[in-house]
Amino acid sequence: MAALSITAANVLPGTGAINVQRTGGTTLTAGVPAYADSTDSFELKPAANTSATLAAVVGIILQGVGDGQPVLVQIDGTIDGVGATEGVVYVLGAAGEIVPVADLVATNFVTLIGVGNADGGIDLSIKATGSQVQ
Repeated sequence: MAALSITAANVLPGTGAINVQRTGGTTLTAGVPAYADSTDSFELKPAANTSATLAAVVGIILQGVGDGQPVLVQIDGTIDGVGATEGVVYVLGAAGEIVPVADLVATNFVTLIGVGNADGGIDLSIKATGSQVQ
C-alpha cells in the first residue's frame, strides 16, 4: 500500500473530535500530521518518521495556514475525508504523510496515527512511541 492521498479540502473533524488551536511554525496543509517545534512548543511543523523529535506527532492539521498563523489541529476522535481503508492501522510516514503500518522500514520511528474506519476516516489514536523499526 502507499501513503494516503489526502485532498486538503475534504479533511474534516468527525465524531468525537477534540481540536486545539496552535500556531503554524511554517506553511501547513490540512491532513498533515504535525509535531511541536522544540524552540517554540506552541508552533507546529510537519512531522516525519526520521527522528524521535520529528515523529512526536501532536495532532492532524485541519486547515491550511502560513507561518505564524493560528491553526486548528485535531488531537482525538475521528478525522473524516482522508481516504483510509477500514481496519488498516495507519502510522506516520517518512515525509509527513499517513501510511499503513506495513510501509514502515528499518530505522523509521514508529508513531501510531489510528485505524481506518468504514467511512474512509481514521479513528485517531495518536501515540509517538520513540521506538525505531529494527
